[in-house]
Amino acid sequence: MARASQAERLAAVQGDLDADLRWSDGLRLEVRDVENAVLEAKGPGAVNGPVTSFTLRLTNGSEVPVDATQVVATLTYGRSDRRLATPVYDDEAADFGTRIAPGRSADARYSFSVPRSGRSAVALTVDLDARHGLATFEGDAG
Repeated sequence: MARASQAERLAAVQGDLDADLRWSDGLRLEVRDVENAVLEAKGPGAVNGPVTSFTLRLTNGSEVPVDATQVVATLTYGRSDRRLATPVYDDEAADFGTRIAPGRSADARYSFSVPRSGRSAVALTVDLDARHGLATFEGDAG
């Protein structure tokens, strides 16, 4: 499949953590749940400490299947000094990892290492594919 040109790319969407973000083709992304926990993992590469997890739902309201196998989620936190959060791949992490047929939905769970002091101002950015502009959710993940 050819990459979409900038002229074909749909506009970016932005809103609060509790918003339904919608692209003009009918695709909708929402944060279904935000969970804060403390991980106490063991072993090589294990991440310990506070973790913030986001359960997302992508609903295909368009007329064509959507490939959600290459989604990239990133999180920044902090008010004036924005920092990039480290992704955490725990047992509950799950990408969309599928093609979504019209009228269907898929869920994913992305987790990040975020200190308690940074939870009050987060920005979760989701890069779905070359056709859809970035989706950014902002708010208090407290």
